[in-house]
Amino acid sequence: MRLSISVFVTTVVLMIGLSGCGGEDVATLPADIAAGTPMWSQADPSCRPPDHSAKMPTSVAAYVKMCESHGLGVPPSFACEDGVQVPIQVDGTEVFEEPKSCDNSSMLKPICDIGSQINRIEGRDRNGNALPDVVWITFCRATGATQYSSVQMIAHHYKTGATCFFEANEGGNSILPERLGRDETGGLTGKMPAYDDPDFDRAFVPAPDQCVQCHQNNAFIRNPWLDGARLPDNPAEPVLPTVGAKSPYYIVGGGDWDMRTIHIEGNACLDCHRIGMEIDQQFAANGFDVNSYMPAHAPGTMVDDYQQLLSCWINGPENTEGCEWIIAPAAQCSGGIVGSDYPYKSKSFNQGDVAGGGKGGGAAAPCYETCIAQGQSAPECKSICSGEGSNTSAQCYKACIAKGEDPTLCTNECAGGGSSDDNDACYDACVAKGESPQVCKAACG
Repeated sequence: MRLSISVFVTTVVLMIGLSGCGGEDVATLPADIAAGTPMWSQADPSCRPPDHSAKMPTSVAAYVKMCESHGLGVPPSFACEDGVQVPIQVDGTEVFEEPKSCDNSSMLKPICDIGSQINRIEGRDRNGNALPDVVWITFCRATGATQYSSVQMIAHHYKTGATCFFEANEGGNSILPERLGRDETGGLTGKMPAYDDPDFDRAFVPAPDQCVQCHQNNAFIRNPWLDGARLPDNPAEPVLPTVGAKSPYYIVGGGDWDMRTIHIEGNACLDCHRIGMEIDQQFAANGFDVNSYMPAHAPGTMVDDYQQLLSCWINGPENTEGCEWIIAPAAQCSGGIVGSDYPYKSKSFNQGDVAGGGKGGGAAAPCYETCIAQGQSAPECKSICSGEGSNTSAQCYKACIAKGEDPTLCTNECAGGGSSDDNDACYDACVAKGESPQVCKAACG
């Protein structure tokens, strides 16, 4: 989906494509897994959900029918104001005018816009019969200017994993600027056209390509901002549903989408949910540290487990012992481990390469890993280890940090050094011989 960010990053993961085991959402591991049986076995490459097309319809009407054929019913008729307003809080108190900073913001678009509305609606078929295994999430995403706000829907079948994404129509014929307004608290309002209304295609379009670049581990992306919206009849439960580590997931019309996530057997982060490292790193680039809010019941207690996942992501499962690519169960397919012959690899994501050094990383991957382990933020380390660091010789800093020195020491010692190719080569050779960064800086100018 577009990272505009009006993309429906319902934004479910708790926080990273994470979902499950968080705060009041404590999942229970299946008995066989709890007893020590590996969570995943090899996937059957020939298994596909029934009628799993690799061609997304171009019209939203055709997409409605395709989603219906996968048991998701028809889109609900709804108004933005029927949802729950996502609270914006400052020091724990909800505010209704946009502040300069807030306790929790969207991680994809880290500003404190007032007025987003989210709702959970039980699925229904076109005759009005309830579909209790189907959930529709409607999301009216506010921006500062109402006319630039957007509306998205996600449909998800809990038992089969069938999922449909309806994105906002932001074309010249969009009806959204005409329909959207604000209530007295700044919440978005507006009645959306029903699926059989001719204006439906002026409100929505079928899923853009590879929504799973963000919605990697399951249909929903949860974060502290969205989890602030609670069910009116059960304030202990977020509006966004919780799904588990082995919950099914596939995209209707996305039969050739890259559905892989990484897995390390025994990693505590993965006991409760799969994890989408692609969206995690987008959040990190916006300044969010996963260890500050995960696990939800005890933030910061799984730093080593997260670092293990990050190392695999940087270097690639192909180059990391014990790390595998997996795909989720889908309809009658059990999912599991996939190898290098997985036929739907994306060329635009699931590439790792956070540090800019390529799979296997060269000098950049160990630099990035050590930099993170030393307490620097992901954006700082990405900049430093890709050679983009300012006020510091990148080559000097890389060698210094890879040697295990403190980031502050490396910054001070490397400032202004190694400005030429010859100096950099001299410095790298010096450090490789075991000399200290300070000695090498002095020796190599």
